[in-house]
Amino acid sequence: MIADRESGFHWDDFMADFVQYVLATPDRYTVEYGGKRCYTGYFQLYRSDWTFLYAFEPTVIVSVSNNRVITAYPTTTEDCSRHATWN
Repeated sequence: MIADRESGFHWDDFMADFVQYVLATPDRYTVEYGGKRCYTGYFQLYRSDWTFLYAFEPTVIVSVSNNRVITAYPTTTEDCSRHATWN
């Protein structure tokens, strides 16, 4: 993903993009307690001149029953290891 303060980078847009990316191409996921599934994937952020800014593994929690996103947050390491094995 490309981000640059001069180009009008917005946090909400960033979150929507990384949630879409992780759900479309997860590196791995777990089935969690309470009918939830936890997805994670590796994500890199660059400036518009391709200067590297940051790398992280965002976490997206989804309801198994209705496939709705419950929460999503950026982390520097995977956060989907509560009660299940990786798929």
